[in-house]
Amino acid sequence: MSSKLSCLEAKNQGNEAFRKKKYNRAIRMYSIALNKISNEEEEKQRVVLLSNRSISYLKLSKKEKDEQDAANSISEALIDARNCVLTDKTFIKGYLRLSLCLKERQNYRNTKSTLTE
Repeated sequence: MSSKLSCLEAKNQGNEAFRKKKYNRAIRMYSIALNKISNEEEEKQRVVLLSNRSISYLKLSKKEKDEQDAANSISEALIDARNCVLTDKTFIKGYLRLSLCLKERQNYRNTKSTLTE
């Protein structure tokens, strides 16, 4: 079924899953949406999809029972947050996501500099 979804449909399903706190599904749907980007209009959604997937990974890390799984989720969130900022330096939520990831890693010096840049 996921192969027939458009970028926008996958994004919308990811948003719905996030609202329902089904973070694994949200991550999966945002990943599908990112892989489905096929035109200039959809390309504009890349930064939003990265941001959404980043916060989904962060939320998932809070629910993880295993410490290593939580750390892996935070690492994935950090990768998406960094890519978000690299994709669009004017997208403020990207910096917010990045600072939240750094805070979770207890990297307070970089958190502060991210927010004050």
